[in-house]
Amino acid sequence: MLWWRENRRLVALFAAAAAATAVVGLAYAATLSCATGLGARACELYRTASPLSVGVTAALAVMTTVLGLLLGAGTVGGEVEGGTAAFAWSVAGSRDRWFRDRVLVEAGVLAALALACGAANAVIVAQLNSGHDISASFVFYGVWGPILIARSLFGYAVGLAIGAWMGRAVPAFAAALALATIVLVAAPLVSRAFEPAHFVPVEDLSTTQAIGVASGVLMPDGQLISFDECKAAEPKFPSDPEGSAQNAWEAQHCPMSFSFVTGSQMPAVEVREAAMEAALTLLAGAFALALVRRRRL
Repeated sequence: MLWWRENRRLVALFAAAAAATAVVGLAYAATLSCATGLGARACELYRTASPLSVGVTAALAVMTTVLGLLLGAGTVGGEVEGGTAAFAWSVAGSRDRWFRDRVLVEAGVLAALALACGAANAVIVAQLNSGHDISASFVFYGVWGPILIARSLFGYAVGLAIGAWMGRAVPAFAAALALATIVLVAAPLVSRAFEPAHFVPVEDLSTTQAIGVASGVLMPDGQLISFDECKAAEPKFPSDPEGSAQNAWEAQHCPMSFSFVTGSQMPAVEVREAAMEAALTLLAGAFALALVRRRRL
């Protein structure tokens, strides 16, 4: 297959890097242990926040998105820039057929690699969070499971659209990388905003699986105000040079409260994010196809 001959080195390089990273991550997660005397919560933080835990899982999570951006930017942009677009489209019989066949192959390869990376990361994350249900937790959110497929295909579609628009592969990759980074950072925040937050005591262990979204002083009417706003209503204590009365008043009237999106809400956030990225993927793909149909060579 011509496509494979053109892209086999790039795909093989990413596949080998992903396999090596997965092996390192799986071995590390299986052998990682906490020092004697370290508390349960401190041990959990150590296991999930160690540089290698974060680095390995992050690398597996972004690899296929970067590959998607590279492939997408070169699909049309590379053909136009190299002056081979007219020949490639004529050999395929039509621009639509060439576009369809190329996109299906590249999207299929990306989806398979993303699924493999997502599965490897799921095992790593489960080992790092032994004793917890990772399907109901925001710990390592977005680095494992099928969400990686949605993100990789989104990156591919963005690269595809910008490459078709610019007609150059390298500038298109740079522009697509910047745009995809912004969207992929914003998408989970937007998705999470639709979930109701709950006030949970900080000492509650369930907060380790949640995401804190707000903090402040909870008023009787349910309104959350800042500590400074509450302190502004504090009476004067002129005969309290040590501040004991002031501290007592603040402790009674301005206790800090924290609201969380709980771990059990994670699947809804992830599904919503994946749906948003899928919709943007289809829009970008349709835009790229329209540009291919209209491009003059």
